Amino acid sequence: MKNTPTAPVLKWLVLLLLFANGFFFAYTRFAVPSQGEPLQAHAPLNGDQLKLLAEAPAEPAPAPIPTKPAVCLEWGLFTEAQLEPARRALERLPVAPEQVTVQRQEENSGNFWVYIPPLRTREDAQKKLGEVRALGIEEGYILQDSSRWKNAISLGVFSNEDGAKRHLAALQAKGVRSAVAGARKHDTGQALLRINRGDDATMEAVVKLKPQFPAAAVKAVECEK
Repeated sequence: MKNTPTAPVLKWLVLLLLFANGFFFAYTRFAVPSQGEPLQAHAPLNGDQLKLLAEAPAEPAPAPIPTKPAVCLEWGLFTEAQLEPARRALERLPVAPEQVTVQRQEENSGNFWVYIPPLRTREDAQKKLGEVRALGIEEGYILQDSSRWKNAISLGVFSNEDGAKRHLAALQAKGVRSAVAGARKHDTGQALLRINRGDDATMEAVVKLKPQFPAAAVKAVECEK
């Protein structure tokens, strides 16, 4: 049988179909995953690295603003004649009457002080105090009450005798020769005013009263329970 002119074309068409079928088979076998492929065929998940998403932690409550502790003060000493004016002065401050108590002093208060014994007149005491301050010593005031310590100069009050003696030695090193140290004794009738449960503003207000009562000291003390 003689070859027709279309035989070579058919030959190439057959080869082309065979090549296309082979390519399609390879593509579907290796490139496209089967829809029915089991899950186990995939690479295993790293289960130990999985973490459950927890609920977002609630924002912490704001810390409470700390309140300043109450302050208790002792103001004094006062004679009977000075006590009432001092109490009236406190009434002009934001201090409730129930906050103020009077503490009477016994003759020996248990404290010690450094002082210059009473001078003959107030003018002598002022002159002596000026000499002390000229030595660079700022503390010190003249007792102005009518007790036996009138016109004495207080240079410091201490809770124990050793503290008083050390302060006396320091003053003597600066040139103060007439000062002595000893137990602080008060005349009958002297008293302290105690201001309970005040605040910083109360202390500042009481300190501002010092020009009216220069011999009275103000100090913070532990509040009674």
